Amino acid sequence: MSTKSYQIRQATLDDRDRLIDFGRTEFTRTFGHLYRPEDLEAYLSEGYDPSLYDKWLTHDQFRLFLADETDTNRIVGYVLCGLCTLPLENCGFDSTYSEGCRELKRLYLHPDHFGSNLSSALLKVSLDWLVAEGFTNKVYLGVYSENPRAIRFYQKHGFEQIGEYGFVVGDQIDREFICHWKGV
Repeated sequence: MSTKSYQIRQATLDDRDRLIDFGRTEFTRTFGHLYRPEDLEAYLSEGYDPSLYDKWLTHDQFRLFLADETDTNRIVGYVLCGLCTLPLENCGFDSTYSEGCRELKRLYLHPDHFGSNLSSALLKVSLDWLVAEGFTNKVYLGVYSENPRAIRFYQKHGFEQIGEYGFVVGDQIDREFICHWKGV
């Protein structure tokens, strides 16, 4: 069995279309069976719009890190973190609280690489950036309530559930947990 080597790096605008394709594919692979086709397409069209990625890749309050195979340059995972848009008021916080918070927005890994430690490495590089930016105890994420693998992963890395909200996919609303990172 050959050992693949990977690099994790900050994504650039040149990576945008590959990131969109990868994200759409992995979201659909993981969650597509939960939705009516029109709901899934509505979410994919909005959530993977190129203008969103342009903002995430150029705004200094966001970072998108990707993992790709060094020999093929194929993206096998990515993590996005930045300004928090979670409804933290659902957790008892004042509505202005989230202005000083950051969010782990997306973490995707191709299933061929589950168990490879790449997801932990992607999470670490994003948390390291957030800590360097001064967000040591104001980092949050949303995770689908019926995704036990992801919930265990985030718990293992210091996140704890503090609330929940409705995540909209087309006309469907999913129950998501809001989790807080305990910090360094």
